Amino acid sequence: MTDGIIVISLFMLLLAAAPVVWVPADVGVQGGMRREALAAHPLATMMQVEHHGLIAYGVAHPGASGTIPASSLNLATPYGTNSTWIVTVIGPTAAGTMAVTYFTGATFLPGSVVSALADVNSYAQDIGVTTAGGLASPWGTLTPLPAGVPLGVPAIADLVPSN
Repeated sequence: MTDGIIVISLFMLLLAAAPVVWVPADVGVQGGMRREALAAHPLATMMQVEHHGLIAYGVAHPGASGTIPASSLNLATPYGTNSTWIVTVIGPTAAGTMAVTYFTGATFLPGSVVSALADVNSYAQDIGVTTAGGLASPWGTLTPLPAGVPLGVPAIADLVPSN
């Protein structure tokens, strides 16, 4: 009789431990964030493309300032269609003229977008979430931002090179 109780107890113990052993790594709180960051990759790629277009616009139009519509960025056909959520701004800062591309949608958490941007961006120093002091990167870099960029949004920022 005690052998049956031991076997049933062991079976119940294994059954209780099964979710811990067999659940994929992307399930749960931390896995959910990673899944969201992976889902944000197309958005991050689109932001990167629009940001490169914004820098090119800034070089071609010295002295440009304010919100630049995606239609002015001369982007390839599949890009620039999400301009209601991706905003591009050029403006003066203490460091020089800064180009900023940020996401205003509520589809993803800011941290997930920043993580996706870090994955697709070859130079990830100037990505992060906007704060009152500037763009705070995950690596502790604080980049100055021009006026008009809202707080708490994921963004990319770069100096516009002068001719």
